[in-house]
Amino acid sequence: MSLRCEATDDGVLLGAGSMELSILEALPEFLASIDGSGVETNRLHPAAYPDDAEAEREFQRLVADDLDALRQADATALAEITRRLGQGPIELDVAEAESLLRAVGAARLTLAARAGLFDLPELPEPATTPQQTLVQFLGIVQDSLVEALSARLDA
Repeated sequence: MSLRCEATDDGVLLGAGSMELSILEALPEFLASIDGSGVETNRLHPAAYPDDAEAEREFQRLVADDLDALRQADATALAEITRRLGQGPIELDVAEAESLLRAVGAARLTLAARAGLFDLPELPEPATTPQQTLVQFLGIVQDSLVEALSARLDA
């Protein structure tokens, strides 16, 4: 795997090989396909008040549209990031790195839910299906971004 995330003074240096880039390039379209009615809904919109239906409806009324708008903005940012990344390593500012982190997280949650991976006690090592491999790769991307963003805080 040739994914590179390194902390910089202003954000994160991101580099990806052609295989990793092709996976990331496919994510904005995948994220656009999420309509909120599939098995991923409970993962992307977890209940804030699972024991209080009225409070839950009010919470969703107040925040659901904003969360969906943020998810769409993150997918748009991801498309722009991958377009730039196709030219070689790029530096992301903190806001871009956080958008990328959220977009990859939403894609990973959706893929795992659709593949039934939340029903497993743990992911097999090594992965035994393409879906498991993809979920694990997206986890590596998330971990790399979190480490790079955290390193900025430590500096």
